[in-house]
Amino acid sequence: MTVMEPLNSSLPSEAPTFSYLLDKSWKALNKNLGKGIQITLVFIALSFICSAIPVIGSIVSLLLSPGYLICLNRLRVGEKVDLDQLLWGFSDFQLSLKFLIFRLVSGFIILLGLILLLIPGIYLIIALTFSEAQFTLVNQNAFDCMEKSMALVKNRWWYIHNLFFWATLLNIAGLLALGIGVLITLPLSSIIFLEAFYFLKQEKNET
Repeated sequence: MTVMEPLNSSLPSEAPTFSYLLDKSWKALNKNLGKGIQITLVFIALSFICSAIPVIGSIVSLLLSPGYLICLNRLRVGEKVDLDQLLWGFSDFQLSLKFLIFRLVSGFIILLGLILLLIPGIYLIIALTFSEAQFTLVNQNAFDCMEKSMALVKNRWWYIHNLFFWATLLNIAGLLALGIGVLITLPLSSIIFLEAFYFLKQEKNET
């Protein structure tokens, strides 16, 4: 099920630099900055509340993630965003179960890689970067979305690694700005990765 058609017409033919993605993502977010901050504040608040509830709270917190991604993708393409879209992960029991299975499987694979040796674990973290976006925005199949993510990142591993590095610094800067800066840097960095996701899909001629 396709949730959102990408708008890739303005993406460059070469892998976009972080500064290009930052500028493009900021322009998209800034068009509806208030809504971006509101969605992020609700997302963080609900996640914090859920963290205090054993087991069930962790499950609920996980299910907020795909809805937040959908909201940010709608901001990215200039579409209307409503708070109820944040609850996308709760909209269907089978969908919720599929997402939890996906997160369980992907988390286990990464943990296994870290246990066996640190380097394979780090490699898998980067390689599976886009699996959640693939699951949420393209096709709700746990194994397919992980395979697709690894295919997208293939030959672009260091590129995505560098995006992680700069995005991490961006969010650290947000935290240092009295903590409230993260209300801007979190959605901004997430949109940056969505832009990279759709660039890589276009690069491999995927829809």
